[in-house]
Amino acid sequence: MADSQEIPVNVPSIAEFFSGKSVAITGATGFIGTCLVEKILRCCPGVLKIFVFIREKKDKSATERLAHLTQLQVFDTVRTQQPDFQLKLVAVPCDLEKEGFDLSEESQTQIQNEVNIFIHSAATLRFNEHIRLSYQINTLGVRTMLKLCRTIKNLVSIVHISTAYSFCDRKDIGEEVYKTGWNFNKLHDTMQWMNDDMLTKLTPDILRDRPNTYTLTKAFGEEVIVKEGEGLPVCIVRPSIVGATYSDPVAGWCSNFNGATGLFIAYGKGLMRSLYVKRDICMDIIPADLVVNGTIAAAWRNALSTHRKTLPIYNLVASSSNPVLMREWMLSNVDDIMTSSYTNYPLDALMSPDLKVASNKLMFRVFLFFKQYIPAYIFDAGLILIGKKPQLLRWTQRVSGTIGVLQFFLTSQWNWSNNSIQKLQREMNEQDRKQFNMDAAVVDWEQYMNNYAKGTKKFILKEDPMNYPAARRHVQRLRILGYCSQLLVFMVVWRLLVPRSGIAKNLWHLFMSLWFKFLGFFQISSTLHR
Repeated sequence: MADSQEIPVNVPSIAEFFSGKSVAITGATGFIGTCLVEKILRCCPGVLKIFVFIREKKDKSATERLAHLTQLQVFDTVRTQQPDFQLKLVAVPCDLEKEGFDLSEESQTQIQNEVNIFIHSAATLRFNEHIRLSYQINTLGVRTMLKLCRTIKNLVSIVHISTAYSFCDRKDIGEEVYKTGWNFNKLHDTMQWMNDDMLTKLTPDILRDRPNTYTLTKAFGEEVIVKEGEGLPVCIVRPSIVGATYSDPVAGWCSNFNGATGLFIAYGKGLMRSLYVKRDICMDIIPADLVVNGTIAAAWRNALSTHRKTLPIYNLVASSSNPVLMREWMLSNVDDIMTSSYTNYPLDALMSPDLKVASNKLMFRVFLFFKQYIPAYIFDAGLILIGKKPQLLRWTQRVSGTIGVLQFFLTSQWNWSNNSIQKLQREMNEQDRKQFNMDAAVVDWEQYMNNYAKGTKKFILKEDPMNYPAARRHVQRLRILGYCSQLLVFMVVWRLLVPRSGIAKNLWHLFMSLWFKFLGFFQISSTLHR
């Protein structure tokens, strides 16, 4: 349902709105949370404080983790512009799995007295997370957040970051919260008395038509807002698959392997060599900086709205304004967006990037066996022969598991309405529309993917961004090694089928001699490459 709230005629800009106010952000150590902290500091320099909810670890306090967070490269620009920006950050030790977030009395008092804007971005993003933990963080965490917000004295806006896939059991997804079909209270009671093993066995029945615990518990979280958020200035932002930043503060910044980033790295490393997808569906990736801009703008509008009639929901998706079909992303193996990007800006590959895609499961399994597992066995055998520890099969199995978890999203299509996002952009002044752009129509996907490839190499894998010529030569050697591996398979089959042939024996010995010489050369050249 489109947002029907009214907004005053004379309104402050977003930076003016944040000036003199304090913001609380959960999930600040996550990808989106980190980008939110940086963007607010840089583009809303008048912000008073940012309360950063951080879980303490055994070896690091919340304050130490916050100090480490601010040393990330994404903060380089704001560090130059505002050398003392860390003075605005307040670490709030918390545990999202515990009642009341396990906040100290001092933290609770400070939040109740000082916070004006609350952004809840904390979540467990693991699709195959155990349903108890996923429910605890993604559902009950929302309830705890709402309870905390009711105690805040001068609260003007709450933004809950959900996901565009919270109701992925529907093909057409509007700007409303749909019913999950579960009696929430009964399900909650069930969660309390069942042990983990019982819940694991019951999970398929709880999921019904949903692919994983993540999407279900995020939908439950939205239901909690509908049922328990009445009277609070709350709205929901639903991004689709969040990818690297498009341009702000730097192009291609990313910090984890979640979602599409993991797939792209697996391809660039040569570990994803077979994929089952539907060619004519959209791969809905939304750059992280657009998500951050939409979240900040939603907080601004939410506070200025009057006569609240409906729960504001913003579907932040790219397919509504700038769709890219799956075959354009990764299916041509010649000039598609992903292949060309990792050809121009290669990673330090383990096997040559070579992806075979299939639109039916049988061909996918054939490609998976011959293109992914057989080469992994051969490469590991080669590593053993030259005295190295086998590793490719283990990594290949991990990648296959990740792809299996994502399979539902690579073979399904959704239609999202985004009238509220369009309306929000129209209500912003020209300067804010530029500084807080959330319109995916401006994205040049080829340029975006080039920067994405560079970003995965530099920011996540920490590989030298200056070694592209050497990396290209290394990929070429791997490609030759791959051809030799295919020939080896052929020779093994031929040797088994023609065991008595003298010619076959001679060719076999010649080939094996050349094979070991090539492995020795490859070991030397790989050492020089590093």
